[in-house]
Amino acid sequence: MRRFRYIALILALLLVFAGCEASSEAMTAPASFYYRVSSSTFGKQDSIIASERRESAGCEDDLKLLIESYLEGPVSGKLTSPVPASARVLGVTRENSKIIVEMSPAFAKLSGIDLTIACSCLSMTLLDYTDAEQIEIFVPHTLLDGNDSIVMERDSLMLLDNSLNSPKETQ
Repeated sequence: MRRFRYIALILALLLVFAGCEASSEAMTAPASFYYRVSSSTFGKQDSIIASERRESAGCEDDLKLLIESYLEGPVSGKLTSPVPASARVLGVTRENSKIIVEMSPAFAKLSGIDLTIACSCLSMTLLDYTDAEQIEIFVPHTLLDGNDSIVMERDSLMLLDNSLNSPKETQ
């Protein structure tokens, strides 16, 4: 009977630790997934958006699969998904250095800063994973904050709040 308890305890521990995030050394194809920080602060790097390393094996030739994995949300309790849980990726196409992401209507529920952060996180994930220079996100037949699509580029995407460190302008 004791032997059975020990085996049951070992199995329970294995189940608990099986859900832990694997270290990047053990990953065969690690990718950085960018999410919103749960407890946002301002004035320092990684205060709004931070990344976690996740396995992406099998996604090299299938960016839709990568985004579907991204939409499952973060593993870390310090991060939260900026995308509504009901949002789905409908399609992904690549035109040279541009990736076009078609999202479901649930994505269009976002607006203002929430839309900006969601598009930034998804774009940063794709830009970090690929050699693309531009990400376009759209919802068919729906405007995103008055725009047909949101376009973010590698060279212009910067979300560093350094307003506390910049000198005050004098007149």
